[in-house]
Amino acid sequence: MHLNEEQKQAISHYQGPALVLAVPGAGKTTVLIHRAANLILNRGISPERILSITFSRASAKDMKDRFNRLYGDISHIPVHFSTIHSFAYNLIREYAYSNGIRFRLIEGSNQELNKYGILKGIYHSINGEYISEEGLENLINAIGYIKNMLITPKDFLSQDRTSMRNFEDIYNRYERYKRDRNLMDFDDMLTKALGILKNNSYLLNKYRNRYDHIQVDEGQDTSKAQMEIIRTLSQPKNNLFIVA
Repeated sequence: MHLNEEQKQAISHYQGPALVLAVPGAGKTTVLIHRAANLILNRGISPERILSITFSRASAKDMKDRFNRLYGDISHIPVHFSTIHSFAYNLIREYAYSNGIRFRLIEGSNQELNKYGILKGIYHSINGEYISEEGLENLINAIGYIKNMLITPKDFLSQDRTSMRNFEDIYNRYERYKRDRNLMDFDDMLTKALGILKNNSYLLNKYRNRYDHIQVDEGQDTSKAQMEIIRTLSQPKNNLFIVA
């Protein structure tokens, strides 16, 4: 495969933080894949010590498949290609197991207990009317924004981002409902994982010591919560390589 000089320079980057910026279609993911191989072949890094993060299952699978096609024979130990939510879920599951907690995921409208039904019920209870499908979508997006930006409902309202009546009450009741029942949605995965890393020194050090190098694909799509997880995990080595 032909690589230009800029790609070769990025691939050869070894220690310390790096941010690679390029236009779509410039081969950023290709750089990330070849760099993982370079760390293994030329720097002696064990594949299991490299964590490559992207933001969709399809992208993670594509990266893994491409790496295996090109470099599948260099080691019997796999490189970790993961979504940020998959990483967060595994961390939460380990924390929950060690503390005797069982979290239940409430994503997906086809299961009996899901966030759509919960939020519809809470909205009706507080406002005395049924929420429209558009209103429900806006409510879910607003809650997701608050979680991903690590702000409070008051911060959100101060930005004039919603005109929904009693939004803060709806948000707070939804959070209490989940907390009292150990329920979790996708956005909770990020805030719970970050909270574990911030407050559980054992798991923080365990995961920090597991990886020598962290790579992030599609860095422009990272939220504040996602980037804070990645930044916290990468310290103190700070071998963080981001393509965007």
